Amino acid sequence: MPARLERLAHGSRPHSSLDFPAPRLLTSGEPLPLANHRTPLQPWVAVTLTFVAALAVYTVALGHSTLWSRDETTYASMARHMLRRGDWLTLWWNGRPWFNHPPFYFWLEALSFRMLGNTELAARLPSAVFGAAGVALTCLWGWRIAGPRAGLFSAACLGLSIQYFLESRMGIIDTALLFFLSLAIFGFFIGWSGQRKGYWLFFLGCGLAWLAKGPWGMVIPLVVVIPFAFSCAAPRRLHELPWFRGLALALLVGGSWYAVQIAIHGAVFARTVLGYYFLGRITQKVEHQGGPLWLYVPVILGGFLPWSLLLPSALKRLFTRRTDADRLLLCWVVIPFVGLTLAQTKLPSYAAFVYVPCALAVGGMLDAVVAEKRDLRWPFALGAALGTILATALRFWAARAVRVPLGAPEGAELGFTLLALGCLVAAVFARPAQASSTRPASDHSRTVWPVLSASLGTLGLFACIVGIVYPALEPVRSFTALCAETRRKVLPTTPMAVYGHGEYGFIYYADRGPVADLKSLVKLRKWISAHERPKDPHTPTAAGETDAGGVVVMPQTTYATLPEELRSHLRIVGATTRDVLASTD
Repeated sequence: MPARLERLAHGSRPHSSLDFPAPRLLTSGEPLPLANHRTPLQPWVAVTLTFVAALAVYTVALGHSTLWSRDETTYASMARHMLRRGDWLTLWWNGRPWFNHPPFYFWLEALSFRMLGNTELAARLPSAVFGAAGVALTCLWGWRIAGPRAGLFSAACLGLSIQYFLESRMGIIDTALLFFLSLAIFGFFIGWSGQRKGYWLFFLGCGLAWLAKGPWGMVIPLVVVIPFAFSCAAPRRLHELPWFRGLALALLVGGSWYAVQIAIHGAVFARTVLGYYFLGRITQKVEHQGGPLWLYVPVILGGFLPWSLLLPSALKRLFTRRTDADRLLLCWVVIPFVGLTLAQTKLPSYAAFVYVPCALAVGGMLDAVVAEKRDLRWPFALGAALGTILATALRFWAARAVRVPLGAPEGAELGFTLLALGCLVAAVFARPAQASSTRPASDHSRTVWPVLSASLGTLGLFACIVGIVYPALEPVRSFTALCAETRRKVLPTTPMAVYGHGEYGFIYYADRGPVADLKSLVKLRKWISAHERPKDPHTPTAAGETDAGGVVVMPQTTYATLPEELRSHLRIVGATTRDVLASTD
């Protein structure tokens, strides 16, 4: 027997201090050995079932509401344009190249449009699939660290957190990026545990994250794993990684598109992508997206509900135990959090970058509740109190607010009431074992039932959001009526502009472009002057010119407040209950 196989057969493994059972040769049909727990359930079965369950939650009524402006409609417009133009390399939006993001997600969205049609479901389906895949990967990771129950708990904590649920049901890039970041760090985790082929998965995940969102997808995994190696006092183990060939793989996957774009568009692409959207996010507020230093604290506490109430204890446990797995999770939480806090550009969606390690930390703690004699009553009781406060606040706000869509606050109030009820039941089930009891509390009464109760309460909140809140908001935020009126009354070749509206949703649903966004009265006056038709009907017009010199879209209230000298140059050619179409002829 070769020396390496002999070592494996006797249970030895090189350079690993992770809490995994020592690998050994398996006989045919023998289930994979797992950490600390015996179960007939195979990991791939649990991962598959987790993926299917998460996908079912994320796709229920997925296409029943219109796309949110701005990101959803912008991305859908570019994917649709990609299909029509046949240009799968350069992204186009509103008549100009779009350098903000690489094309990976838009390729998937365009393919979804081709298969399912130009629908809201097709626009959101890739994000939902990646969201479910992220939950399944978290289950596999937790399973590998601490056993099957920890894997399932971790998957529940991620998949049933509020922000992750909402982002998985939106046609945006974030779930794809988070999945590839998790895949990269998971690959490193496997390689560090002794299976060095996992390092190739690390570099592949880095390249795919780069192709999904940009160079930061390559940087984030590196700034997590390198400090991790130093925290383990084992920086020399970084030599195990195939840096030359691995970086070549990542550059091939993630950087090849950038090379093609530089060849097509030249220095303007490099300046925009590397200067403004990459380095600029650190030093300036890109696209006016900023916030205070403490922004991500309330975002994580609210976005990771109800599990954020357990997060302080879980992070303290990681810091106290300090195994290699715990150190890696700590680095993954702390380093991105500090970097995002110090960067000038801030978005609430960026907080999701730390949700996977947070879910693994909480899942591992829940799995060890009985062994470590932890009391979970107070965190869940706090969740019940918080849900009750939010529901009460919504009731008082709805009673005093003006122009609130009927049903939206009531649906949110019901949802938070269900969340509070779930946390309250979880607090009851999480009672500690009594010293006088003849038998200790079972694992089910201390862990499974509290998690199940909180999960059901969270699902109730999600059902209220999807079934009540979204339909109530639809008449207020939808562009459907306005865009239908535009398609009926305005020719496709007519120049168009929006004033008092965002152009993102209008461009997608009206299927018009390019559309000028007039952000001030001065710009409106200049645009009217530039597109005003001659008053003399005998003046010849250019071939193919439309009946109107241009059409501007604005709310009726905005039109009513325009100066009389501007309204005299406009003629209403169409209207809805909220908006008008005004021609400059």
